[in-house]
Amino acid sequence: MSKILVILLLGAAAFQALKIGLLSEKQLSALGDAHIYRAGAAQWWQHGSVYTAKVAGAPEIIGYFTYPPFALLGLGALLVNFQLGVIVLLLASVAAIFHTLLLIGRRILPANPHLAPISAAVTLGLLTIPPVYQTLWLGQINALLIWLVAVDCLHRNPRVPRGMLVGIAAAIKLTPAAFVLFFLAGRQWRAAATAVGTFLGCTGLMWVLAPTASAEFWLHALWDPTRVGGAWQWALVNQSLKGTLYRAELTDPGNLGKVWAVACLVTVILTALAAFRLRRRGDVLLSWFAVAAMTVLICPISWDHHWVWITGLVFALGLWSVRDGRPLTILATLATVGALYLANDLRYRAADLAPWILRITNEYLVIIGVVTLLTAVVLSLRRPRERVPEPGEFQDTHQVVG
Repeated sequence: MSKILVILLLGAAAFQALKIGLLSEKQLSALGDAHIYRAGAAQWWQHGSVYTAKVAGAPEIIGYFTYPPFALLGLGALLVNFQLGVIVLLLASVAAIFHTLLLIGRRILPANPHLAPISAAVTLGLLTIPPVYQTLWLGQINALLIWLVAVDCLHRNPRVPRGMLVGIAAAIKLTPAAFVLFFLAGRQWRAAATAVGTFLGCTGLMWVLAPTASAEFWLHALWDPTRVGGAWQWALVNQSLKGTLYRAELTDPGNLGKVWAVACLVTVILTALAAFRLRRRGDVLLSWFAVAAMTVLICPISWDHHWVWITGLVFALGLWSVRDGRPLTILATLATVGALYLANDLRYRAADLAPWILRITNEYLVIIGVVTLLTAVVLSLRRPRERVPEPGEFQDTHQVVG
């Protein structure tokens, strides 16, 4: 009965994802990123160069291909049949979210026999929050990337050497490289080295297969912030520390870079402090969330869909609330869900809001990320309760999670 329920719930989630991605295709920018993926892969395949000029994914969808060259290998599959490729991408995103939630659930309620249907139901329910909805609507790959990272970091017995999937994800889109800190915090030296080695191997492979594109990206395109987004996006929807500082106008624009650098340094230090202390006492999951929050906070540009990892945070908060029944955890769950469903809508209604409300709603994801990180820091400083470590918890092995 449980398996049938899972199939029905995931079937409903798949239908909803296809509806979001395909039935809205005629809207402006719908599947925009998927179109750019296809156009970038076609440009590389035909000319070997992809980063020097904008590519036209469709008559009304023109933009830069911004991912590292290694991403061209997988995204080139959209060349074969765009419609079929998008369907596969949307269905794979649903499966990735479900499995990510399942991995997180097994960390909190490992013996719960109903975890799979619960994960499937939550997957269906979270498809409409902005990070997930925009991932599906734009044809983005963020759900797949966070799944690679979650399997590598949270699965107790991954089928590949631990660290490899983080390295692959980082070679596709640089930000997952931050999860090397998660391995270092758990003294998983081999996993950290594997992640770095895999990233370098994938990147080196593309220097052989696509030397022109690799030179363009690593020597020029990577360092050009004007390639991603316009001024209005920076002003409204860049959900990173840099976007928040830009909107706050607390400093002269010429000093923004310096203030942002200091903010990032403080964020990294706090994350490292929390992650190392939490891993030492065996709190794998909260450490992982701290690193995830840091990743999007310090990134120069974090659009809403970059925050798709927040599905796992919502799920974890819900399970912690059920398991422990602590009022603060229940309040945090309700506040996070409320922010995800309400704040995004409110920030596009500036004329109807008081300035201070608009200011808060503009920063709703950044606020969630900062609160997550600070909570991890505070909890890491508490005296740990006595616990029995997992077998081999601090061993340098790819077979046991630290």
